[in-house]
Amino acid sequence: IDTPPEIALKRKTESKISPYECFKTSGDFIPFQLRQRKLLLKYVENFPHVIISGMLSKEEIAEEVVKTLKKNQINP
Repeated sequence: IDTPPEIALKRKTESKISPYECFKTSGDFIPFQLRQRKLLLKYVENFPHVIISGMLSKEEIAEEVVKTLKKNQINP
């Protein structure tokens, strides 16, 4: 849910879209992913959570996670 569906679709060029990633055909991948993302984000509102951009590099994501954990007084 942290990657825009349009970018996820571009990354899918090397792998097949599974039946669990679309409604009926690979052509509806983006609408399916948009709806799934909306539902998942609504669901996680009920829990303590932090959203970190998946568009960052692996190193930047790791830094953001550690920084967020420390900010929330959780020893990483």
